[in-house]
Amino acid sequence: ESAEKLGRKNSGLTAGLQRSVNTEIQAGSRRSGRARPGEWVSRAATPPQRAHLNPTPKLSGASGPLQVIVIGDVFEMGERIEETCRLLAEANAIGVWGNHDFGLCFQPDDELRQQFGHQVMDFMTSLRPRLDVGGCHFTHVEPWLNPEEVMDLWYYEGPPDEHGKLKRIFDAVPNRVMFSGHYHKWLLATANGIVDWNGDVPIQLDDGRYFVVVGALCEGRYAIFDTDTSELVPFSEK
Repeated sequence: ESAEKLGRKNSGLTAGLQRSVNTEIQAGSRRSGRARPGEWVSRAATPPQRAHLNPTPKLSGASGPLQVIVIGDVFEMGERIEETCRLLAEANAIGVWGNHDFGLCFQPDDELRQQFGHQVMDFMTSLRPRLDVGGCHFTHVEPWLNPEEVMDLWYYEGPPDEHGKLKRIFDAVPNRVMFSGHYHKWLLATANGIVDWNGDVPIQLDDGRYFVVVGALCEGRYAIFDTDTSELVPFSEK
């Protein structure tokens, strides 16, 4: 369901898409239903089990894992959001916001700050639209999209394929390795095409440039990327 439709459904306010997303988030904390957590490096978000928040899915180097990175959609339905933000903060996680996070991350109003409290808001407002870490680029959606525009964050024409959709990804940023989430699946691509890999085995990203979509944590999927060896190790725990 698009942000535009959600804005029309919620509260009757006509203050535009920013307010629409804020309204969705406020309503989300009161609706019933199972949360769909988002992404670490692998992906991170409201965990189905606390075990998934052990600080193992990290950007890694020769001295061991160095950094937990969130690739968005921490919020969605808001279940256990306080515990989630606390555990992410304790892990010194950094990251980018997703389409379900936007209203809490980008210029949240006083009403939202009061509703969710300082622990949630401190972490959520620390999320950025994009991150460059260890030479890698991180954004929730494909890097040619603007994560500061709501409708770009809600983009869904399916995962990229080889019919003109890869060029715009590799033209968007100069980084050798790019990570995204959003699609709830594993995907690996070079500028020349989709790689025959579905997150079942570790893979070396040695030569050339790569675009990586990491599977969803709510499905038990996350990854470790070693910036020294260029080895990407996927995990699927379900």
